[in-house]
Amino acid sequence: MSLLLINEDELRQTITIAEAIETVKQAFMASAEGHMNMPGSFSLHLPDVQGKVNVEGTYFSQSPYYVINIDSHFRKNPDLNLPAENGVLLVFDAATGVPVAVMVDNGYLTNIKIGAAGALAADYLANHQISKAAVIGASKQAFMQLKSLTSVRQLESVWVWDASPLRADNYVRHMVEDHDLNIRIAPSSQAAVEQ
Repeated sequence: MSLLLINEDELRQTITIAEAIETVKQAFMASAEGHMNMPGSFSLHLPDVQGKVNVEGTYFSQSPYYVINIDSHFRKNPDLNLPAENGVLLVFDAATGVPVAVMVDNGYLTNIKIGAAGALAADYLANHQISKAAVIGASKQAFMQLKSLTSVRQLESVWVWDASPLRADNYVRHMVEDHDLNIRIAPSSQAAVEQ
């Protein structure tokens, strides 16, 4: 028996936003039908190093696998030239408990999952004719939220605000490179929403 090891770059190349949206949609439906077992999470706090580790498990009753997700955030890591966020998903055979895969995603799957949930909310709840959006915060999640939103809506303009002007500027430059968007930095969160 072999254990499949998948790194973040491979996951980014393999999982599309469209696939993530469809998968999250199926997960919401499975949850509504009572087919999902998510017993909750627990956290380990490491105050001496300003670290926190979250662990959670998920099993869909019709899936051949269950997953244990471990993600961590260590605030001092950037001082050591290491990423603050790390993560790994452990995939097991649901019939035997044998481990089948280790996915080192560093939070990518969580970000794409939350982005997909945002796109689903917009697709089902937002006006189909929207042409403007506001993004409050320019973190990793903000990238995925806007990428996911553009897969379900045609946007003419986007306003972004972040407490860090440098982070907002980096966000705008990155998003303009990846998407044909008219995206601008707002002077405040209120101004972004008003636009």
